[in-house]
Amino acid sequence: MRRVILFLIILFPLIGKSQVTSVASGAWEDPLIWDCGCVPFPGIGQITIATSHTVTISSTINANTIQVQAAGVLTINSGGRLILGINLTIDPADPFGAPPTTIDGLVNVSMGAILENKGLISSTSNMIVFANGSEYQHNLNDGTIAYATWQSGSTCRITGWVGSNSPSISFKSSLAQSFHHFIWDSPNQTAINVQLSTSSPSALSLTTVNGNLIINNTSSNTTSNRQVTLGLIAPGTGTLTIGGDFIVNSNARVNMSVTGTYTVNIGGNCVFSSTLGSAPQYQIVSSSGTTNFNVAGDFTLNSGQVNLSTATGTGTINIGG
Repeated sequence: MRRVILFLIILFPLIGKSQVTSVASGAWEDPLIWDCGCVPFPGIGQITIATSHTVTISSTINANTIQVQAAGVLTINSGGRLILGINLTIDPADPFGAPPTTIDGLVNVSMGAILENKGLISSTSNMIVFANGSEYQHNLNDGTIAYATWQSGSTCRITGWVGSNSPSISFKSSLAQSFHHFIWDSPNQTAINVQLSTSSPSALSLTTVNGNLIINNTSSNTTSNRQVTLGLIAPGTGTLTIGGDFIVNSNARVNMSVTGTYTVNIGGNCVFSSTLGSAPQYQIVSSSGTTNFNVAGDFTLNSGQVNLSTATGTGTINIGG
């Protein structure tokens, strides 16, 4: 009987709760900063960080729906990890609201912290800041990459891709950001050829990677020919600029471009190490058009085969190192 009473005492503040809101700044893990007197859990409904409150995460937190109100701040500290299940909404400033605000809501992802997205993040690029050494993990098959400020040393990692050869327009549009490190790392990919650009109109989606571009995994099946296509899939022109290194690791394959005039400028080194599937593991051009592949540093082919041209397409590798 005592156990039942104790259980009801603990549960009572949560009964009927469809929303939990912060009442003070502090650690997410501190029940005293929430109006429920508890640490929010995924099934509790919407979790709101109220205006002018700063809430910090220092452990692994699972949450389905989060709202960061205008002038509210959510900070993921080093060692912290936020796993978002459904939706994160960050409110803009509202000078006519109650209370009026002139500051947008903000999510800070600190060095050594991870924001893992399994849902939808509604923000503009100034509302989320990924610091040096932080990481965004896109654990979705399609969806939209968070619009954010990607500081030097930050990483955007695509981990959840599975079966879609043609990503949605929303995903392709969200690739048109200025990333630092960008990593394709989807071992459960079953799609034969994930094409990142658009065909109608012809447009390049991924254009700017200021650090390293790494194709780390396009399949855990070592006999498959599953790959990702970075460049044009319809006639047109486009340029991909990589400030650091371009690396293709053993469990990955890459097709640079299908057609059109495509230029890849690599500021660092290029290292190809694929052992996945049958040759060629790297297609500089796979159909028609022209691809100019410019490497300022060294070009290293550890394994696999490079296909430079086809009957109607020509690829050129220029090595400066």
